[in-house]
Amino acid sequence: MDCVHDGDDGAGEYSADDPVECQHFSFHAVKFDDILAQLKMIAGQENVEAEDAALALLAEAGDGSMRDALSIMDQAIASAPVSGAGRAVLAGAQIRELMGSVPNAVFERLMEAVAQGQSAELMEQLNVLLNAGHSASSLARQMVRYLRKCADGEAGRRTDGVAADFS
Repeated sequence: MDCVHDGDDGAGEYSADDPVECQHFSFHAVKFDDILAQLKMIAGQENVEAEDAALALLAEAGDGSMRDALSIMDQAIASAPVSGAGRAVLAGAQIRELMGSVPNAVFERLMEAVAQGQSAELMEQLNVLLNAGHSASSLARQMVRYLRKCADGEAGRRTDGVAADFS
C-alpha cells in the first residue's frame, strides 16, 4: 500500500502512533460462474482431467478471488493423482479432502437440528466435525456460504448443472 506520512517528526520514519493516510482499493468479487469458466479453460489448456464438481469446489474456495482460486487449483494439481495417460486428475472428493470442505448435506442436518430445537444432536454433530480436524472458523465460513446459497435459493441446485453440494 502507498502511504503518506502526515506528521513531520524529522526522523523520516513511520511509527504506529503517527497519522498515516493509506490508499485502499476495494475490488468487487469475481462471479462464481466467471471463475468456474476460467478454471475449466485452464484445465483444458493444461491437459488436466477435472470433474465439474472439483472445479466448482475450487471456484467456491476462491471466494470471489480469481487469484485465490487459481492458486488453490495449482496446489490441487500438484497433489493430484496422475491418470494412465500421464494427466493430472482432479476429483471432487480429492478437492474436498484437500480443502477440508464439508458437503452441504452436513449443514442441512445441522440446520434441521436447529429447527427442531435438538441442541444435543447439534452439539454432537459439531463435535464429530471438530474431532475430524475441521476448524471452527472454517466450519463457520462454510456455514455462512451454505446459508447464503439457501437465501439465494441455490442450495441443492446450480444453474451450471453442478450440484450445489459438489458431492
